[in-house]
Amino acid sequence: MDVAVQVLLWAMALLSPFLGVLASGEPMSVAFMVTSYALPYVLFLMLVFYGNYFFLIPGFLFRRRSLAFVLGNVALVGLLRLLLDVFMHWQLGGGPPIPSGVRVASNLLSTLVIVLFILSAIALRVQKRNRQLEVEAAVAERERLKSQLNPHFLFNTLNNISSLAAFDPDATQASISRLSDMLRYVLYEGNKPLTPLSEETAFMEDYVELMRLRYADTLKVSLSFGHPEGELPPLLFISLLENAFKHGASSRHACYICASLTEADGCYCFSVFNSLLQPEERDASARKGGGVGIENLRRRLRLLYRDTDYSLQVGERRGFVFEGRMLDVPAYEAVLKIKVQRKKH
Repeated sequence: MDVAVQVLLWAMALLSPFLGVLASGEPMSVAFMVTSYALPYVLFLMLVFYGNYFFLIPGFLFRRRSLAFVLGNVALVGLLRLLLDVFMHWQLGGGPPIPSGVRVASNLLSTLVIVLFILSAIALRVQKRNRQLEVEAAVAERERLKSQLNPHFLFNTLNNISSLAAFDPDATQASISRLSDMLRYVLYEGNKPLTPLSEETAFMEDYVELMRLRYADTLKVSLSFGHPEGELPPLLFISLLENAFKHGASSRHACYICASLTEADGCYCFSVFNSLLQPEERDASARKGGGVGIENLRRRLRLLYRDTDYSLQVGERRGFVFEGRMLDVPAYEAVLKIKVQRKKH
């Protein structure tokens, strides 16, 4: 868009004297002659503008070398003005002498125009630089949040394996092997901008199987992922699943977690429901701290998508459907919808 606007503005600068002469009633030949006289000055302004935009501003002004920037402009404008004066003198064949008052006014006006063009070059370049900095900051923040997620996930999982090791060494060995596969996914797929949904759901299934080892006697989990197609940024859904285990998985009483992934109305919908812990367990969970996962997810979503391309709803409710029957228990729900973005061929 910036390039198109610049082309339009330069075309207007060149065509304005042409159209102005035609509007005054002069013939086309006079309009072309006046335009030919204006062309060198337009080229002069273009060289001043782009000399600043591409060289002097990033080379000196952005590096806080203000004196070098000013001297560079003096040298650039002086040299170009000398060349322009020589060319115009040759083109006009000398011409009649210009009154001193007119010459002073012309020089002041030319200086003002040159300064305005230099300032406009600075403004455009600063605007472009700010956009680049915003993009770089967003990318850096996204990567920081992703790196924050991975240790958070690893911390929770190692806690589960540590608890398991006390009473079931064989299951501990199996869980370590499964964790190795999961970490391989985090390391290799987590660094990609997009990952197939099938691999993301397989990762979550491994996670659930790992968690089952700790809560085998009390936990019932229902997964319905189907065979999703398409790609999404990696490690988005796992935060909601982790949160369900954090606030719903218990080794003391029956607990339920239900997760599903569907595609409807142009959106992927990932929903997780879990029964809530007993009050004393909830207090113990709260004392352990945490809460990183959901807030981390919100911030990643804001960086990855526009507000209209996703929605995240979380909160407590009464009851949810588990394997076809309604469980009338205190529950927590989390529903993430993301607009499907198909690849253009």
